[in-house]
Amino acid sequence: MAIGEHKRQERCTPVTLCAVFFDVFGTLMPYKIIPREIVLAKRANLAGLSLTPEAVRRGLETLARQNKSFAMAGQLGGEDVARDRTYWVNVFSDVLRACDVPGDVQPYAVAMCDSFLQTEDFYLDDEALPTLRGLKQRGFLVGVISNAPKGLARTLDKYGLLPELDVAVGSQDIGIEKPDPGIFHYALSKAGVEPAESAYVGDEYMTDAKAAEAVGMLGIFLDRNGHRPNTDTVRIRRLSDLLAENSPLNGRHRG
Repeated sequence: MAIGEHKRQERCTPVTLCAVFFDVFGTLMPYKIIPREIVLAKRANLAGLSLTPEAVRRGLETLARQNKSFAMAGQLGGEDVARDRTYWVNVFSDVLRACDVPGDVQPYAVAMCDSFLQTEDFYLDDEALPTLRGLKQRGFLVGVISNAPKGLARTLDKYGLLPELDVAVGSQDIGIEKPDPGIFHYALSKAGVEPAESAYVGDEYMTDAKAAEAVGMLGIFLDRNGHRPNTDTVRIRRLSDLLAENSPLNGRHRG
């Protein structure tokens, strides 16, 4: 069955969960721990510039003196910040200006966003495939909703995730990105389920868990590093928690 064409034969009752959706990067595929200057220099060079990690490091120091410090994806905690494409274009623009790149830097910043899948600064979590398969064995539909450049399906296939998914939605493929409710509603429609029948798991508090809650889904915050222990959302520390005896999905699923 093609991705995005899953239609359930039997409706769940409104009080039970039928589907679990995941964020991809940072959640199913955590980020490698790489110094920011190396990541940013690599992306800038893919965008057509010629910047060394040392030049980027000096630019980051300039931004820090201007109180414009930021954390790269993979270094994020439970901050109350929604990080969408506009956020990252602005961040990369600030970095390039701090590195004394002349002229209009925004086209380069956009290209840096689009180079994300090429850099492959992420890896497949050891628990990702077992968790997806375990959920499917329990009768859940599983899918992903990701802020990602075009080509998400190729990356999912390369890492063995695509065959396990019933629905896969990438933001740049449909022109809507988290935390906009539209991307969640698009995926829910493709899956044939209602918000109240679905959970969404992600490693960002605002962009993932709270955004999912806002559309009526069960938002689950994956807090691997314990940045937000007293969160007002459902919280797990690892993907396999979804299959545990005390899983937040237990008691909510039709079974």
